[in-house]
Amino acid sequence: MQASSFGNYIDEEAFKNSFVQQSLDDLYVEKDKGGKVLTLIKCGDPENPIARKCEQEFVLNPEMRARVTTIFQSVHLQDWKTIQLKAKKVVQGFIVKPIDIKGK
Repeated sequence: MQASSFGNYIDEEAFKNSFVQQSLDDLYVEKDKGGKVLTLIKCGDPENPIARKCEQEFVLNPEMRARVTTIFQSVHLQDWKTIQLKAKKVVQGFIVKPIDIKGK
């Protein structure tokens, strides 16, 4: 197991095997040059193969150290980066600057 921005994770093959009972169809992983997982997208819906859903996870680090999950239909998979950037912008809108106790 290796540490990543998603916490501890298992290798891709072990991850796929852990979802056999869920009939996971597709797994997309964005990694940096060092092999660290940046974005993970899981697509599949055995109950409705025409309108398959994708679940995308990424971490806002160092901005907030928050994990973000977006869900969209697989027809929008080609727009995953745009979806991620827009979700990131929305979540970052919640960042507030600390107020000095003395009101300065």
